[in-house]
Amino acid sequence: MRSAHSSWYNPSKSIRRNASSSSACSSMVSKPRPRTPQGLKQRWIGSKPMQRARRRRSLTIRLRLLPMAYAHIIRTYVHITSPGYHIHDNPHRCPSTERKVCIVKLEIISRHPENRTRATPLLFVHGAFMGAWVWAETVLPYMAQHGYEAHAVSLRGHGGSEGRERLSGFGLDDYVEDIEQAIAEIGRSPVLIGHSMGGAAAQRYMRQHELPGVVLMASVPPKGTLGSMFENLLRNPMTIVATGLLQSFLPQAMLGRPARRAFFSRDLPDERLRKYLARMQPESHRAILQLTKPIQSSWQPREKTPILVIGGERDTLVQEKFIRETADHYGTSAWICPEVAHVMFLDTNWRNVTAHLVKWLDERLADHC
Repeated sequence: MRSAHSSWYNPSKSIRRNASSSSACSSMVSKPRPRTPQGLKQRWIGSKPMQRARRRRSLTIRLRLLPMAYAHIIRTYVHITSPGYHIHDNPHRCPSTERKVCIVKLEIISRHPENRTRATPLLFVHGAFMGAWVWAETVLPYMAQHGYEAHAVSLRGHGGSEGRERLSGFGLDDYVEDIEQAIAEIGRSPVLIGHSMGGAAAQRYMRQHELPGVVLMASVPPKGTLGSMFENLLRNPMTIVATGLLQSFLPQAMLGRPARRAFFSRDLPDERLRKYLARMQPESHRAILQLTKPIQSSWQPREKTPILVIGGERDTLVQEKFIRETADHYGTSAWICPEVAHVMFLDTNWRNVTAHLVKWLDERLADHC
């Protein structure tokens, strides 16, 4: 005996019911679903086979994009480790005996308060793929409103600084020289605030220099980025794909979910996302490879140098556990800002980050007013 639903799966047949038995069986047999193509499609979309198909398709896309994203890193590593690279392939890089006099034209964006209440200036150092422009929209005006003299430097090859055509040959030592040059132009020792790769350069700078304070925002940990890269490969490979697309192709290739997952929160408006991605740029191959190695080993900062370590709850590039490892290394505690991603100062909740930063600065710099 055929069931009441057997004809629903065969469009060529129609459901025939006896009028006399329909009332008796109405409580036992439910009405069949419509046999239209739209009804079949709705039933298929919500089914488990469809969900499994989506997961397989997503995995296939990831496996295809990962080799593309990392092929350029392998080629670059072979290129920069070849003999004679420093002499022939990167003529702008100064010899070791002349590095102190290697000066480049740097872009420094400054905001001065109307009534300066703090004598100690602030110097912001951006991360990879960016420039000083990331601080100019939100952070610098906010700091000036609270009485701080705020400066942001574009590292060589970034933003409005010279050296864009020689970017792939610059390394962390070059970026440390840029910090030294920017501080010399400011004329006073500032609180050094570094984000991501800029945090790695700040950690190298404070090896040999005394500072009134250091702030590491979503910074590369002292052990390097290798741990976070493996973490993303296992749990969030699309983040690695997004950074690889930005490094290999144009920023427009990152529009959509990969860009949000790597740098911003899900609630960032599309208009702002496109605006920021349009200004982003590729990063130095040499610097990216240097970030995979340990930045600090057993070195510890001076006891009187206060250090603030900030992380983002939604950060997929530098996860919370690596932020806490950085704080443990320097003998301090980490502050994880809720509902912000990696580029926390351009995110929708950027005011929470800057408000905490101002509060920390007011407490630590009370004696320098």
